[in-house]
Amino acid sequence: MAPEPQKIRTLVLGASGKIGRMLRASWTLKPPQDIEFIYVYRNDPPEEGGIVWTPEESCENLPDIDVILALWGATPSNGSALNANVSLAHSALKLALAKGARKVLHCSSAAVYAPQGHVLSEEDAGEAANAYGQSKLEMERAIQAWDQENPGKIENVMLRIGNVAGAESLFGNMTPGGEVFLDRFPNGKGPERSYIAPPDLGQVIADLIRAKTVTGPINVASPEPVEMAELAVAAGCHVTWKPAPGNAVQSVVLDTRRLQAICDLGANASDPTHLVEGAKIGGVWP
Repeated sequence: MAPEPQKIRTLVLGASGKIGRMLRASWTLKPPQDIEFIYVYRNDPPEEGGIVWTPEESCENLPDIDVILALWGATPSNGSALNANVSLAHSALKLALAKGARKVLHCSSAAVYAPQGHVLSEEDAGEAANAYGQSKLEMERAIQAWDQENPGKIENVMLRIGNVAGAESLFGNMTPGGEVFLDRFPNGKGPERSYIAPPDLGQVIADLIRAKTVTGPINVASPEPVEMAELAVAAGCHVTWKPAPGNAVQSVVLDTRRLQAICDLGANASDPTHLVEGAKIGGVWP
């Protein structure tokens, strides 16, 4: 009898955050058979199979691994200084070298883009719209500089993740049966954004863990943009419109052709009902 193929051992840093909880729930419901996830928590008591570890500690007791998924990071909502995003990226790289990982998936953000009036490809980053986006852009540049100093040692992938259904501000302001306020623009419509459901994000990450020689930034979202009003209706909310202020941005849409060549999310990935159902994964929303 042929031996079973060895699973890809993947260390997940930042497993207790919103996206970490959603991904853990998604992978519990539909576990990738060829990947073993090892969850790392910085402060919270670990769930079964989890590990408590911080970058200040020795990594001697951590297992050898194939891939690191670095979900951890500083955000405006978690109270950490945003410049920590660079140091956390360096910590992930140091850990990868120490534990034999061939690849690191770094959690970046679509916030690295400034709105430019067109669909945003991976080549469009260069000036972020806010301090959070700038911190992620600086993180990406630090990773690229590390690559130049250490050619061929690690496959670094920067996940420029769009709006994760259930984990961003629209869902934070929505309660089924409640009211949500949205900007209305001169064309009569509201804002549209690139979204992804947590289970689909789990599929994307699993496919990128498996992928060979994928490096650099990659946009992560469903193929088509989604109108926020349609999401609100699908969530059972009443939409109240207000005139969009002059500095409001109607459309922030990611070009996902690079991602689609690696991962096929299916025809309904951008469907508002699908996104709302996916948002319920992991107990983060509603």
